[in-house]
Amino acid sequence: MQEARKISTGIPGLDELLYGGILAGDSILIEGAPGTGKTTFGLQFIYAGIVHYEEPGLIITFEQFPEQMYRDALNFGWDLRALEEQNRLRVICTSPQLLKEELEEPGGMFELIAAEIGAKRVLVDSINHFQRITDDRMRLRELLNTFLNGLKRQRLTSVLVKELDEINGVSIGFEAYMVDAALRISYETEPGGVRRARYLEILKTRGQEHRSGRHTFQFGPHGLEVFPVPALPTGDILGNPLQRVPTGIAGLDEMLHGGLVGGFCTLVAGAPGTGKTTLGLQYLHHGVLNDEPSLFVSLQERLYKIFKTAEGYGFLRDLVRKDCFRALCVPPAATNVNKLFADIRDSIEQMHIRRVVIDGLTELKTLLGNPNLLREYLYSLTSLFEQHGITAVLTHEIEAADTAPQPIEPELSPFIDTIIHLRCLEHQGVLKRTISILKMRTSSHDMHVREFEIGSSGIRILGQFPGP
Repeated sequence: MQEARKISTGIPGLDELLYGGILAGDSILIEGAPGTGKTTFGLQFIYAGIVHYEEPGLIITFEQFPEQMYRDALNFGWDLRALEEQNRLRVICTSPQLLKEELEEPGGMFELIAAEIGAKRVLVDSINHFQRITDDRMRLRELLNTFLNGLKRQRLTSVLVKELDEINGVSIGFEAYMVDAALRISYETEPGGVRRARYLEILKTRGQEHRSGRHTFQFGPHGLEVFPVPALPTGDILGNPLQRVPTGIAGLDEMLHGGLVGGFCTLVAGAPGTGKTTLGLQYLHHGVLNDEPSLFVSLQERLYKIFKTAEGYGFLRDLVRKDCFRALCVPPAATNVNKLFADIRDSIEQMHIRRVVIDGLTELKTLLGNPNLLREYLYSLTSLFEQHGITAVLTHEIEAADTAPQPIEPELSPFIDTIIHLRCLEHQGVLKRTISILKMRTSSHDMHVREFEIGSSGIRILGQFPGP
């Protein structure tokens, strides 16, 4: 028996959730509240099929006039009118009753139009209008079944739009049981009605696997972009022998007995102003000087502030003149954590990154909210680093205290191999910066608390801190 062929949806990120795309000839239900992006989803499916995969398409609308669709599609650079002129697209404005009759009649107008352009895909917006024929539930099921069979006879892969009456409704309509795949898109709101985030969830797929979960998406300049919830890497973890990765801070490398352990994850924890970001930048600067592709991710500061900081220590010139350095700076208010993960993964794969600094574990905790989600996110992130043999540093802001606080929650500790603690302590009326290593997996390390200073060239480790 020949295996069913998969086709791309043309929506970045969605094919990843469908493990390559949707089965050709299937019917896809896309449902959601008004304004969630259902019609845009369908138009993108049709446009991508025509332009990228040579699959002509039909758009059937029961409500919008073609001119309105042409206008809306141009916002994403989709010139539907030009595709019609090229005989690769037809936009049909009709009624549910007339379309039903056309599909039931062999050789009808719908069949002729589909054959004329060699249609492979169809968008129907929206199937709610079948209620104009009847409001009897059993009759509606029969109508939809007839309609779907008609589309399958034409060997069309279809997207059917359905509007939900409730924004946060959890009920499953009968249509979801009849189609081959059902997707739901939604958005969450904050008090005052502010839209916070958009989500896509695959409710079912018939005859193929899919990834479950609520995945974020956004409207980009070229349409919808889906950002899957991070999944564990499927490749093998690199099994290289343990080796040291110098931080570029001489005294710290001595405390670490040669440097960080290659491929491991280090947490740099401290109160505000203790030098966490500086340590991270100095670590990456040393990597860039040795032509090691390096990535800086900031969830705290904007790019120009990071560069100003690097310039103050003399790092900026080396960072910007090298092709092996990249900075991703996303303020917390604008951060989509799934998109952030995708950007980090893409940077790693494109540049073969060896060193990573994520400046803002505290902000990640706030964004994810749920401790279980944070644990899963860190698990995926550190596994990604391990798979690529990356030596990573994460910074974490903790409260200042006279006694040494716990730098990280016990449930997150398994993902961290080394913990470096930075503090500001008073000694004889003067504030002193101190550094200590609280944990270092697979290796011995200096157990003393040492003093350090931040000068024009970054961090410099001094002697043992004398204590109070």
